[in-house]
Amino acid sequence: MHEIAIYPTQSSLLNNKMFCAEDDHDSRMAGFIELQSSLANQGWNLQTYDRANLDTTSAAIFYQVENQIDLMLQLLKRNPACSLFVFAIEPPVVCGMHEADILTRLDVDGIFTWRDDLIDGKKLIKANDPRAPYAGYADVPFEERELICTIAGNKSFHHTNGLYDARKSAIKALRTAGVDFHLFGTGWDICQDAEVSATYKGRVDDKLSTQSKYKFTLCFENACGYPGYVTEKIFDCFAAGSVPIYWGASNISDIIPPESFIDWRGFKTTEELVAYLNAISKKEFHTFQLAADRFMRSEFEQQFSGTALAEKVSNRLNELSRKNSVRRNPVLFLLKTVGVLLRSCLSKPHSRKLASIYHIMQALLRRQKIRT
Repeated sequence: MHEIAIYPTQSSLLNNKMFCAEDDHDSRMAGFIELQSSLANQGWNLQTYDRANLDTTSAAIFYQVENQIDLMLQLLKRNPACSLFVFAIEPPVVCGMHEADILTRLDVDGIFTWRDDLIDGKKLIKANDPRAPYAGYADVPFEERELICTIAGNKSFHHTNGLYDARKSAIKALRTAGVDFHLFGTGWDICQDAEVSATYKGRVDDKLSTQSKYKFTLCFENACGYPGYVTEKIFDCFAAGSVPIYWGASNISDIIPPESFIDWRGFKTTEELVAYLNAISKKEFHTFQLAADRFMRSEFEQQFSGTALAEKVSNRLNELSRKNSVRRNPVLFLLKTVGVLLRSCLSKPHSRKLASIYHIMQALLRRQKIRT
């Protein structure tokens, strides 16, 4: 069986813990557990990199090049013929190197991304972060559900397409409109905005259990305006039987049936939205749930599963095995990466790209220090 090493962004997921159901209390890693199992069925042994034999592994999967450049260089020094894959799941709002003009020029063997505007079916392959397997929605009675909540971390990235600040503004607007809004997540206990803090109800141990207590969930992605950018957020709402009030992917209605969610952009004022929510009957609410359930059981939805992602990874690896393997020099790889970033910054400067250059130059300095 051939080996694939994966480089998670959190050290707590090493030692194959990202594939351990016992440690996955919130089903956050369920999609990756499915990914590992599906790849095994196709002859590939997926391991976190600390458990893999990096001298012989066939391929490696990275998430954020700028934050993992050191690890990429270490791998190439030991195994220059290793195929390099990038799971470009985060939007450019979070990861500067996921801008279109950078992704298309990276010196890697495969980029798995949600970006519908970049997919070529060869190097750039359509993929989303694998969602947890669906087993039906939580059937909590309409009368027992409170009105609305959201579960999100208190983060902030300044970007034209970012929705972090928009999420806070929406919470305040709903509260001003008289809604008893409930906010859950991490980092809000230190939030400086008193209006937002007033809605905070604490952290959650079980996202599904919490969301299933609400009729509606304010479901904002971390970014808007990107075609194909759909994360686990809306799928979590469907599993909880909570109707998402969605803002994110520009083409969301082409991906997910519009009768299964409420489009935030469809209301001129917050008061108009609140009046609409309060007027939804038990029957209408159930209609939303049934539409979401049909979608989650459809063949089209399976593109978001770990099994579908495994097939795409396996297909790309099999395709590469029929060609002569590329041997990468670590120094040249680093210089090429810096060159791509600098070219992008000169044409369209942005703070996230500059942050990426900073991280990579820090890696270059560390590498030079080790040599001397």
